[in-house]
Amino acid sequence: MNKEPEKIGQYLDCDKDLLHRALSQQQRLAQDGVERLMGDILLEFKAITREKLEEAIYSQRLDRLKGLPFFSTLNINELKALALLISERKIALGEEFISEGRYGEALYVIVEGEAKIFHLNSEGEEIPMTTVGPGELLGEIAFFKRGKRSASVRAITAMQLLQISYNNLTRAFEAGPGLAQHILETVIQRLSDTNIRFQDTVQKAKSTEKTLKTLQHLLDFSEIITLKMNIDGLIARVVEMASSIMNADRGTLFLIDSITGE
Repeated sequence: MNKEPEKIGQYLDCDKDLLHRALSQQQRLAQDGVERLMGDILLEFKAITREKLEEAIYSQRLDRLKGLPFFSTLNINELKALALLISERKIALGEEFISEGRYGEALYVIVEGEAKIFHLNSEGEEIPMTTVGPGELLGEIAFFKRGKRSASVRAITAMQLLQISYNNLTRAFEAGPGLAQHILETVIQRLSDTNIRFQDTVQKAKSTEKTLKTLQHLLDFSEIITLKMNIDGLIARVVEMASSIMNADRGTLFLIDSITGE
């Protein structure tokens, strides 16, 4: 389990009362829908200098890199160099910050929070692929596709990310040679997992198709047309008949989506 990330105030040598005032101000603004960074509020209070804030942000960033398994192969000098090339980004609950088919400019490592990765089919419906959390990489495949995103990602909690722009990625590889190898291994593994899921989905679809054919004689398709049953209604009727024939409940039937499990 990853260590809980330290807050910026713990890296700043300033009066505790000022820290509490800044925190209260930040919370009041958040209630009004305004997001402000603690460091910026402390600057307004003249509790710290810009130089001290930048030093604190760098130290916090370095500790976050040390605590993430994704960067565990890098030595301290590589981590220090990498810390100069990344930035932080906050993501709100429900925000879609990577969109399939669009072009992106950065990859991300999750520090806090979780997100859902999904694909849109030809009808625009969301097909869930997986859920990702702290320590995992996002947006790496687009780097090898000239920035074009291959899937969409939406936050299912508030998130804190480390961001590496594609423009800085080559420099990051030079700063930490092990980083390039790790990213390539991640890409290869994810492509392999995607291929396995796809093959499994095809096989399940073939099995379901065969089963549906054996049920066709039980359905009055003229009635379906007359009543203009929608797809959900048809599926519900098939499942109901299948459960009756097989003396099974819905949860134990073979008609289960291989990706969503529904």
